[in-house]
Amino acid sequence: MISDIVWTSGASEDYLKADPALASPEMIGATLELLRLFPEMGSGVGASVRIRRALIGRQRAFGRYYSVLGARLAVVALLDLRQDPVALERLLKTRGIKT
Repeated sequence: MISDIVWTSGASEDYLKADPALASPEMIGATLELLRLFPEMGSGVGASVRIRRALIGRQRAFGRYYSVLGARLAVVALLDLRQDPVALERLLKTRGIKT
């Protein structure tokens, strides 16, 4: 079980920009609690063995990208997935995530 959840500065900025109609703070919080209990529930991202993605919201329009580091969960991105996949990939690479 995860005892500590940390957000990178990039993920915090993503959170502040998130459209509450698609990913409300309640939905984001509920997903965090699920990840606290089941940290491996997210799917692996591309070639990365450490980064996982959990979908958020009824429409699954947002993805939380995170890594499990022992008893700590590090949120590295919270992205609107309704973008060009190439643009998403480029953004993830700027945060050190290989896809």
